[in-house]
Amino acid sequence: LFPYTTLFRSSYSMPLFTTMAQERFSITLTVDSAIASQPQQVYLYSQVEREMTLHDSISIDSVHRQGTLHGTVPYEYNVNLMFSRRGPATVPVVVKNGDQMKIHVGDEDEGFSIRYIDKVEGSPSTLEYVRYYQQIDSISDLSRKIYRQMQRYGITEQEADSLGKVRNELEMAKERLALHYANT
Repeated sequence: LFPYTTLFRSSYSMPLFTTMAQERFSITLTVDSAIASQPQQVYLYSQVEREMTLHDSISIDSVHRQGTLHGTVPYEYNVNLMFSRRGPATVPVVVKNGDQMKIHVGDEDEGFSIRYIDKVEGSPSTLEYVRYYQQIDSISDLSRKIYRQMQRYGITEQEADSLGKVRNELEMAKERLALHYANT
């Protein structure tokens, strides 16, 4: 293990390290006081199928509520933050090398698996991801309201058919949105 490290250092010149540092992404994480009330680790990882990669970790506590995590990804990629004790179960983030992000995890996020973090700066990819899920959530909420209307007692067949058509249009809008997001 150590001979490899020594060989690596002696084989390459310093400019390679500078280039590698520029290709990394960074996530500066700030947490609220309740989440930081117990000392804990925050892990930055990614997962493709059954293969998990641990990129970095930091320690947070009531005194040190902010830290920066670093990593590299092959292309624009989903990574996750995981808290060891308090806080959300996972925080998904979309990154690419060179991104310098700032994320705030609030006390209100504790105990939940966050689908998207909306308190983020410095990552257009994550903001696009957030906008996508906000639109999907909005369409889904409307679809659920229409479904409840369809279940009302005394609704006529014509009203049910009309509401069903609107609900189908909403589902198609979600599919178009998903295809658009997948192709960007």
